[in-house]
Amino acid sequence: MNADINDFVAGAFTGAAGAKIIFTLNVGGLVKVTDTERISLLSVKPVVGYIRSDGRMYDSPAISASPFDVGDPGKLGVRLLANAATFLYPGDVSYHVVGYRLVDGVMTKFIEFYTGAVPASDSAANLADFMPNPAAPEGAVKFKDPNARLDFGVDWGGALLGGDVIVSSTWIISETNDGILVIDDDSFTATRATVWLTGGAVGFTYKVTNRIVTAAGRIDDWTLRVKILDQ
Repeated sequence: MNADINDFVAGAFTGAAGAKIIFTLNVGGLVKVTDTERISLLSVKPVVGYIRSDGRMYDSPAISASPFDVGDPGKLGVRLLANAATFLYPGDVSYHVVGYRLVDGVMTKFIEFYTGAVPASDSAANLADFMPNPAAPEGAVKFKDPNARLDFGVDWGGALLGGDVIVSSTWIISETNDGILVIDDDSFTATRATVWLTGGAVGFTYKVTNRIVTAAGRIDDWTLRVKILDQ
């Protein structure tokens, strides 16, 4: 790491035990640093965070089984390059973030998004703060037991402009719409839509889309995937 470039710790991310979060820098190549006007080569090697049984992210994988993994070697959080005043990259430093967790013995992607600009400070930062929609990242895979009745929500507040509000919300099940996964109930507020789901066939992944209409006439969709597992 170049001493002229600040970093930050993303240690407050909570996730499923055994998951890993991969951070890939969106910039790379030759950059100029102001103190000596020297040229430096940024490393673009991905940084990996590992979720342990306490639901928090560490910089190394667990060795022991739960709950003893929390005492394994490793530090809470991962350190990532961030933009600083001495760093003359002509844009913001951001990351492509992908999360994987074990599903039926296979590491499966459950979340993917791009962060905004990473803050130039050496303080702890919550990874969820950099997600475009913390409540339901588009395309994210959610998990549900076939006997569970669960609610899933989309927080549209960050996407709505000029104080616009939701006036209509519809939920649509597609991709493997076998009639076994059922919309039991749904509701919405000015900025958030919620659906309650029951049923589902074990092993299937359903595409569930929320379509809203706003007071200003906007129509937009937000999609998540629900995979049915015996839990």
